[in-house]
Amino acid sequence: MKKILLLILALMLIKCSNLKYLDAYNGLKGKPKMIESTTYKINFIDSLENEIVAFKIMFHFDSKGRILKCPHLNKDGTIGYGETKYIYDKKGNMIEYIRYGKDSFVNIQNKYEYNKYGKLLKRESYFNGNIKAITKYNYDINNREARIIMRNSDGSFRDNALEKYDRNWNDTELISYDSLGNQKSRIEFEYDKRGNKYLYKYYSSKNELYKISKTIFNEYNDPIWASSIQFSSKDTIKGKVTEFKYLYDTKNNPIEEKSIVNGKTVWITRNNIMY
Repeated sequence: MKKILLLILALMLIKCSNLKYLDAYNGLKGKPKMIESTTYKINFIDSLENEIVAFKIMFHFDSKGRILKCPHLNKDGTIGYGETKYIYDKKGNMIEYIRYGKDSFVNIQNKYEYNKYGKLLKRESYFNGNIKAITKYNYDINNREARIIMRNSDGSFRDNALEKYDRNWNDTELISYDSLGNQKSRIEFEYDKRGNKYLYKYYSSKNELYKISKTIFNEYNDPIWASSIQFSSKDTIKGKVTEFKYLYDTKNNPIEEKSIVNGKTVWITRNNIMY
């Protein structure tokens, strides 16, 4: 399932005409105006599936595919408290994320800066109004790499990583380091012919491969199968097998999505899409 972000656009950029970095309509087809999505947790009673509402989402798109508003809903469908806001620049980059709690109090806020190619340069993270961390991305265009440095609000070290990219600027490798520059972990990524990231290879601080995760996608680029294998000195452990099954409308957007783990349905999401 293409993740549907919980957003509300706080500032309408009416004069924007070049939104080339926007994932319009969150990747959905047919320019939908509104979607109401309900996710159910599946419990089994006497081997029969019992659906229990876990959460509901309702969100609206503007004519350019930006999220216009997204009220938080209670399980019964009534409007809950608080909201989420996303603010975009004129090229479609998300430049601010704000999550409100009760009485319009800001719980979480992230601010973003980009270069002219739409690549992230800086992220500032806030919690309850106080800055918690600053992350900076320094790109080496020739070698297609980025050094990622995260620091706490007092300037102390938090994280250090090197990200590598292919010719299309898809990330292919992520190496994490400690404060002394020693490798903590490494992950390699591979893509299928349609550009879906389908393979993850996890390495230890000693570059020992210890886990592989694989996902298979259908013709609509939705995942239909996922599992992993973990290696150790004694055993090879196969992870849970998760299957995803969909029902699509005439525009090839999913109106029902099932998550099935080891043969049992655990989640069902139904989408009411209005065009």
